[in-house]
Amino acid sequence: MPRLSTLTPDTAAGERARTGTSADPAIAAITALALQIYREPMSITDEQVTALRAPGCSDRAIADVVCVGALNILTGDFNLLAGLTAGSGTGA
Repeated sequence: MPRLSTLTPDTAAGERARTGTSADPAIAAITALALQIYREPMSITDEQVTALRAPGCSDRAIADVVCVGALNILTGDFNLLAGLTAGSGTGA
């Protein structure tokens, strides 16, 4: 196993991570779906979901992303309703 001091950062991978994409077509496609669910959930079409299968996304992976995206939105809505903001949690 390499030591951390000998690892060099992959700048392209870091940039992809910051922009929410990937060099892997399946991960890039599913990430794009997740971002669209978060930003514009009503704009997703059947054709987009079908196109996710081309790079190898399974129905399970697609359903997981939809569920996590929906949970994220609902959690954000609950936090707004409860008056919670980042850093204002009761903490443990």
